Amino acid sequence: IDDTPGGERLHREHKAGTFEEWHPTGDKVVKVVGSNYEIIAGSSNVLISGDVNVTIEGTKKELIKGDYILEVEGDYTRKIHENERVKIGAGQKGGNLESEIKGNYSYNINGAVKGRVGKDQDVTIFGNEQRTIEGYFRHSVTDAITQKSTTSSISWEAFTDISQTSVTGITSMKAGDKLNMKSALAMTIHTETSMLETVGTTKVSTTGSTWNHTSGADITIVGGPNIHLNP
Repeated sequence: IDDTPGGERLHREHKAGTFEEWHPTGDKVVKVVGSNYEIIAGSSNVLISGDVNVTIEGTKKELIKGDYILEVEGDYTRKIHENERVKIGAGQKGGNLESEIKGNYSYNINGAVKGRVGKDQDVTIFGNEQRTIEGYFRHSVTDAITQKSTTSSISWEAFTDISQTSVTGITSMKAGDKLNMKSALAMTIHTETSMLETVGTTKVSTTGSTWNHTSGADITIVGGPNIHLNP
């Protein structure tokens, strides 16, 4: 016990080197040479008006048998030098993960992203969605695929080819106003059995290599400079 004016100090020390000391400014220093154990039978409340700095040179383990509530009024920064693993629902009852972000959400991943969803996935986007893929894009679906634009158009554009194939079913094209088909070079329409074309009340059918006009209406063929019939 040192009561020197301006240098008041309390110091208690064990011969092994463990000590606690109170400085004149009110600071407290505790040094434990061996292991430290603290048991609190009731509740514990800690109020720290300043900053807290903790350095752990070994491993840290926490077991919370109740709920864990963390509230941060400022920013929360987490820096992981190696790997991070999060497991939700490790108990027998399982568990859910819910996130609510009132601002923006950004991520930058230098490697690959792989995931598995055991059930449905529903996503609602109130704005726009844009994706830029420098490799290929592939969808494999065991059930039906539906694309629908309720207020605008759907456009497909390919640098080379566009192919549509239905293995066993029907391929249908229907226009509410006009159907335009244009080819810069040749256009081939081929059927292995028969084709039926209806224009108003005029029906034109083909069977094999024969084209049969089955109504009394006129047929107009526009082309040039030459049109060859049965050359």
